[in-house]
Amino acid sequence: INATSNLASFSSSQAATVPDDVTIYIATAADAINGISLTKLAGKVIPANTGVLLYSATTGDQTLIYTGTSTDDFSTNILKATNDGTYTSTGSEYALIKGEQNFAQVQSGIVIPSNKAYVTIPGAGAKLSINFDQATSITNLNAGVGYDSATSYNLSGQKVNASYKGIIIKNGKKYIAR
Repeated sequence: INATSNLASFSSSQAATVPDDVTIYIATAADAINGISLTKLAGKVIPANTGVLLYSATTGDQTLIYTGTSTDDFSTNILKATNDGTYTSTGSEYALIKGEQNFAQVQSGIVIPSNKAYVTIPGAGAKLSINFDQATSITNLNAGVGYDSATSYNLSGQKVNASYKGIIIKNGKKYIAR
């Protein structure tokens, strides 16, 4: 686990169980605008032939046990595995940047090492940020406050006026205001 980012990409041709202080993340969406969205898994077992990101506050080498059966749902995972071999990039692959919480485009012909994970996104740009999922809850709703469908909001949920430039949300849909 990298000392700066606390992250590592991982894959193997065998199922692997991670230590208690390691968290498994899968990538569930990726694009040039929103970056790569990660979802935290509850379990500790990575199925064989599955790419994941590992997070731990304890950096350095971690000991994985090559056994186990996962109870998590990996069906939405878009991370791909290099497993015990290598993968030669076609130019549309993105791999974790060492020491950063970002993915970078891997140039065509560059070899992605064994036991790593990558994601494929055609034409997304040079660098993609990682967006960790955030568990939130809403309590004590005020039924007296109404929703104004004519109002526009930025991605932070702030009201914006017609002069705002960028991505806006209006009537529950995303638009680009230029």
